Amino acid sequence: MMIDTQEQKYLYRFSKAQLFFESVGSQEKLEMLAIPGGIFQMGSPEIEMGRDEHESPRHLVKVAPFFMSKYPITQLQWRLVAALPQINRPLDPEPSDFLGDNRPVERVCTLTSHTNAVDSISFSPDSKILASASSDNTVKLWDTTTGKEIKTLTGQTNPVIGISFSPNGKTLATASSDRTVKLWDITTDKLLKTFEGHTDGVNNVSFSPNGKILASASSDSTVKLWDITTGKEIKTLKAHTDGVNDIRFSPNGKILASASSDSTVKLWDITTGKEIKTFQGHTSRVNEISFSPDSKILASASSDRTVKLWDTATGKEIKTLSGHTDVVQDVSFSLDGKMLASASRDTTLKLWDTTTGKLLKTFMGHTKWVFGVCFSPDGKILASASYDTTIKLWDITTGKLLTTLKGHTKPVNKVSFSPNGKLLASASADTTIKLWDSATGKLLNTLKGHKLEVWGVAFSPDGKVLASASADRTVKMWNITTGKEIKTLSGHRNEVNNVSFSPNGKVLASASSDNTVKLWDTTTGKLLKTLKGHTEWVSRVSFRPDGKVLASASADNTVKLWDITTGKLLKTLTGHTNSVHSISFSPDGKVLASASADNTVRLWRWDFNYLLNEGCNFISEYFKTNPPDDQSDMHICDGLKRNSD
Repeated sequence: MMIDTQEQKYLYRFSKAQLFFESVGSQEKLEMLAIPGGIFQMGSPEIEMGRDEHESPRHLVKVAPFFMSKYPITQLQWRLVAALPQINRPLDPEPSDFLGDNRPVERVCTLTSHTNAVDSISFSPDSKILASASSDNTVKLWDTTTGKEIKTLTGQTNPVIGISFSPNGKTLATASSDRTVKLWDITTDKLLKTFEGHTDGVNNVSFSPNGKILASASSDSTVKLWDITTGKEIKTLKAHTDGVNDIRFSPNGKILASASSDSTVKLWDITTGKEIKTFQGHTSRVNEISFSPDSKILASASSDRTVKLWDTATGKEIKTLSGHTDVVQDVSFSLDGKMLASASRDTTLKLWDTTTGKLLKTFMGHTKWVFGVCFSPDGKILASASYDTTIKLWDITTGKLLTTLKGHTKPVNKVSFSPNGKLLASASADTTIKLWDSATGKLLNTLKGHKLEVWGVAFSPDGKVLASASADRTVKMWNITTGKEIKTLSGHRNEVNNVSFSPNGKVLASASSDNTVKLWDTTTGKLLKTLKGHTEWVSRVSFRPDGKVLASASADNTVKLWDITTGKLLKTLTGHTNSVHSISFSPDGKVLASASADNTVRLWRWDFNYLLNEGCNFISEYFKTNPPDDQSDMHICDGLKRNSD
């Protein structure tokens, strides 16, 4: 919700969040809501009326995802929680001054002592100590079990901007705008060394994985490497044309990455100090970077509102379909696999060429978020479902709006064509499913039975049965001809978000906010298997056209591939930097498209020729900087037929 200068509400945005009930005994339950992680700006501009000095300077803060109670914790609930077996620290059962079972708890634990803004925090490797860096020029160490302040490190003459624990947790490095880096002994709180040499403020510090080297990033556009033992400067890495905001060692310790206000990310060889690669593509300052655990991918976050993923071996940006300006909610392939449609909260639909990745068309007409999109079986019509309570049908060739279907009283979450293309089903937050004549736009039937919002619908391959997924934790199967409910499938412990029939129609897959996927026998309604592996709610499921593999998309930023026969996890596809909302297989099963809250659509391929080509390209690039001991290995791909199609 946004409020204008007249204190009037003028923009509402609604989104789905994961929620579960946590029992704390005595019939008391806590409604726990998932709060997504992210990067936001803290502080206020100097021109803002009524601002305080402690609200400066403005800076970016990174917050990890967490769960919190939907409602204030009552004192009764807190006493029940405090009585549970202790995990890390004892809890005071009566922390409040104004007592009453139904009154909220006034305070639990707040670490207060800094006299100015806290700019950075870092846990020790064993998680027993939390360090906080502040604009009051100090660093404080806190006991994470008791919440008590252990020590205050003083010595910097300007705000402390960055902190980093050594891998063994015995020392702490601090970076300050006073142009110095200091190294502290955590046990004795003594200052061990002061590293001087930067000509402007130091923004961040990072230890190498072996703890022998410390890297520092500065607004003087340089990165310096320091010997921890001697305190001497080893090298100065120069190439950036503006301040360096973040630095990260690769997990193997061989490469250092730096992010700069010059909009680039650079990779450096730690041994030689030479620049290896420059990643160009961001249009504004790069604020933060992070390596994947295997060092093969580097992610960069920028003020241009994008996150980019880079192949560290080739230096190339991984293919991303960019163009939407808000979360991408849904994707759908055309029957021939040549086009991909995407639906977004930016109120538009986009049509892409799957071979080149080029944007073909943008469909505009909805007045609010677009949640769902699908192609008609003949590939001539595109249907879209929107938060504005309407469904729209579009002509693929001309891009013109054909008709608008009205009837739902709340947002429409999903649309699906019947196999013969004559019917269109829509799922809505008004708890109903509607069946429409796709040629005339006439409403044929309204299916009622769900108690809460309906998130997804899917036709059986023969078009005789429709399955629906609902927030009431059930899946229902309906007879298309009569409109009557056939079966209700119960078993999920949280909302059911999506359903999908196997190509032969014998199995139905359901995706749920309980983090699982369930497989059901469509004839008997019996549960066949429960697929567990996702760590967050599962948003979508999709069968590969051969029916042997099932793909699932999740808020844990991944897509997983499952063997239908055994129920085993085959592969986890990583790369998205936010929740994955939709997935769709190409008709030949060789490409999987995924849509994410990171505003991107990704295409994943796994046919043999493509994988062989990618593997050989990687080996070739790797050998350029890491020659093999056996020179014959240089020709490992010679003679192999490679095809990038």
